[in-house]
Amino acid sequence: MDSNSFPLLSIMRSSAIFMFAATNEKTKLKYLNSAIQSLTKAELTATTAMAHALILRAGAHLDSYPQNMEQALEDTMKAIDIDSLHGRAWRILADVKEATGDIVEAMDAVSKWADLNPEFHVKATKELERLRLTAGSSS
Repeated sequence: MDSNSFPLLSIMRSSAIFMFAATNEKTKLKYLNSAIQSLTKAELTATTAMAHALILRAGAHLDSYPQNMEQALEDTMKAIDIDSLHGRAWRILADVKEATGDIVEAMDAVSKWADLNPEFHVKATKELERLRLTAGSSS
């Protein structure tokens, strides 16, 4: 491990500890914002650590009340730009797209999630069927 890895490990370790200890979404967002800011200052914006932090923050935006779909979508798309093979990013994208009424794009994202995570094939198949039913009932 090179010497540049140590600041990254320190940033992610401390942020992860605090974030998982957080009792509400507002506190989680605070710690995730801090981690993302630290990664940005350390010029680590194109790393898998940044993609992971963005996905965690997107999830927190979805779980918060009121939901912040615009920020969740922005974080998810940034994460996919950094690491298009991050399966969780595609799962979050599916949730955002469904919540905003774009069922076809939600289905595409679920399919991509399943392709990247074969262990979730059965779950993805059920999710796709549910989305098909949702699309059928809204037409």
